[in-house]
Amino acid sequence: MMSDFLANLARFRAVRENFYLTDFFDIFIIAILIYAALLLFKRTRSITILAGVAISVIVYGLSQVFNLTLTSVFLRSFFGVFFLVLVIIFQEEVRRFFEMVAVWGTRGRTYSHAVSRQTIVESIVQAISSLARHKVGALVVLVGNENIARHLDGGIDLDGIVSQELIESIFDPNSPGHDGAMIVAGNRISTIGAQLPLSHNLEQIEKAGTRHSAALGIAERSDALAVVVSEEKGTISIAEKNSLEHIKTASDLADQLRAFYREKYPETTYSLWQKVFTRNLIEKIVAIGISLGLWFFLVYQTGTVQRNFTVPISFRDLPQGFVIEEFEPKTVTVTLENRGGSFDINENSISVSIDARNLSSGTEQIRLTSGMVQRPFAFNVVNISPTELSLTANRYELKEIPIEATVRGNVAPGYQVTQILVSPGSVRALVPDSIETPSRILTAPLM
Repeated sequence: MMSDFLANLARFRAVRENFYLTDFFDIFIIAILIYAALLLFKRTRSITILAGVAISVIVYGLSQVFNLTLTSVFLRSFFGVFFLVLVIIFQEEVRRFFEMVAVWGTRGRTYSHAVSRQTIVESIVQAISSLARHKVGALVVLVGNENIARHLDGGIDLDGIVSQELIESIFDPNSPGHDGAMIVAGNRISTIGAQLPLSHNLEQIEKAGTRHSAALGIAERSDALAVVVSEEKGTISIAEKNSLEHIKTASDLADQLRAFYREKYPETTYSLWQKVFTRNLIEKIVAIGISLGLWFFLVYQTGTVQRNFTVPISFRDLPQGFVIEEFEPKTVTVTLENRGGSFDINENSISVSIDARNLSSGTEQIRLTSGMVQRPFAFNVVNISPTELSLTANRYELKEIPIEATVRGNVAPGYQVTQILVSPGSVRALVPDSIETPSRILTAPLM
């Protein structure tokens, strides 16, 4: 037992030591995509299909662990065709999946309170109740977070304020938009007379008419809620999350509408941590677990490849007045590592850059670390050789030094020196801190 525990501990340590920052982002991105797929399958009630796919993937993973060659080869060939068939069969769901991801990326719109939520709910409930009493057919669609524009056919743009009178007039048999759907986006009536896709779920629709089929059709393809009034029976039904439910009272209808608005347009602002740990927590845990499993079987077990590069040394942010007089070595050997056997890298993109801001005058030893290696993000530094750099630097200051002429000997008889002019009279020179600045500079002797 102890030996098994130590073996498992060593295996875990090996995984931990070979887990890089790029692996974290890999797993995080895949987990987000899997989480979106789980929510989509949950809404479309196709979770049994997802469970079947998950079981197949688990069996394939076990076949890899226990070297079941026949099972592994069969499932690999099966997946090559199976996922293509899934994309063809569920092309609508796949399209909706990418729309959900796009909505997350643009989740900037908020609910406008120019007209209060309570007013909207009351107006819709009163109008629907009145239409039901008079057996006037109606179909009202409340838009959620997903864009339903591609599901609409025709219609008249309105952009009107939600009110009982306007809703009843829209579904008046003499109105041009009474046969189609009325679309409510936020707190505005955006479109009237729109045609919706029909549902093929005969079990849900039963003997209901076209309006009920259209209401369920839009609920199956988006997160919208549809309220439908039967023209023949005067009954009220709600289509949401792939189900069609008969509503008995106006109070029940109001409760359903309020719950929809609370979910899609929450008034309370939750912190990031509250959203992470309270909403769809099970789906998030499953998504992380699946992405970790995929990383382990598809990435970690592929192994790593290492390659050595001879890299030049450069310096950055050198303080003004400092001069690096000498350093050794001029180049170092850097060992980079990458997963999956791919080493598509330009050697010119690798360098060792040393921060020179804290240099001091004199000779010092600088330890070379992986943080000094400039390289593409996906590659990890395994080793640097040698690990130390010997550097000599000095601070120089610009000084103004006068020039004096040096005279030797005597002039010829009958002559005398009246004036010696030196041009220029001084020079500017860089003088290191380690020596005293000369008081003057003498010229070559004038004979």
